[in-house]
Amino acid sequence: MASIGALLSAVSTLLAPASTPAATQRLRNTFTRRYILVRVNLNRAADRQELLGIMRRGAAAGYNGIVLGSSGGQSIDIWDRPPSPDYSRAFATIRKAAASLHLALIPYAIDANEVGCDVR
Repeated sequence: MASIGALLSAVSTLLAPASTPAATQRLRNTFTRRYILVRVNLNRAADRQELLGIMRRGAAAGYNGIVLGSSGGQSIDIWDRPPSPDYSRAFATIRKAAASLHLALIPYAIDANEVGCDVR
């Protein structure tokens, strides 16, 4: 009989509401892929610096990828026209920073102008 009492006590302890109010309990993030969509002009130094700051803050907050969209008439379409040497150098810098922050760098494949939206 004592073992049944101990078992019931253990079960009631497990089923009792948490002592911390629900509003202050932290929820566990169940998403494994957390990406940030950023549209920048990599030929502009100010945009590159802004992107690097977003990447650092995102990595610190638990994001694991950057979806990189172009703006300012840029194109990542290597079949249509190759990128300029300046763009290639800027992209290499961003790719190196993404690797050091353990962020996936994902090119944004849809031209926002073709679908009629602008996220910036």
